[in-house]
Amino acid sequence: MDDIRGAYHGVEKESALLRVLEHGHADTAFDSGCTPRDRDLLLDWLRGDTLSLSYDNLDIGDDAPAEIMARSCISCHARQAAAGSDAARAIPLEYWDDVAPLAFSRSISPTDTSVVLASMHAHSISLGMLCVLVVLLSFATRWSRPVLGWLTLIAGLGLALDLGSWFLVRDHAGLVWVIVLGGSAFSIVTALLLCATLLDLWLPRETTAG
Repeated sequence: MDDIRGAYHGVEKESALLRVLEHGHADTAFDSGCTPRDRDLLLDWLRGDTLSLSYDNLDIGDDAPAEIMARSCISCHARQAAAGSDAARAIPLEYWDDVAPLAFSRSISPTDTSVVLASMHAHSISLGMLCVLVVLLSFATRWSRPVLGWLTLIAGLGLALDLGSWFLVRDHAGLVWVIVLGGSAFSIVTALLLCATLLDLWLPRETTAG
């Protein structure tokens, strides 16, 4: 969702570790060894651009983020931690592979308007024609016309809502769900109609005697 929202609207998302440290989570852990200085060092590291390189940097010794977490966080945030809650144990910070998904902030600029316009022009023609051809093929089969009609309506509305939201979402981030749901509806129904057409070709038809 962040990738889709970023492409059409833009995303500025702080990392999970940065958010909890900025909102005082570490303040409740001072008795386990986390000091204001440790907190500030972690914040400086998370706001920098060398997260992976600095994580266990031997040159800074005990001030390395890995060392700070080992003495301040692991007592609760470890898979087998004796202290802390089940929620804390579910967010381990023992290894870099645990920390990395929580450490990186994301900044995605929306795609240039001219590129979106060109992409919309290409997709509206190609996907629109694909929809028309698939629907025509499906109506040449033996399947129920009312059912095919409803599926056609869903596919058409889904495609219209998807493409129609590409520019609106630039001002209203919540409309990214319209893109996702509309595009999903179009794709799923198109796949169903194609499968129904192939099934109609494969299944034997009843023949009348005589």
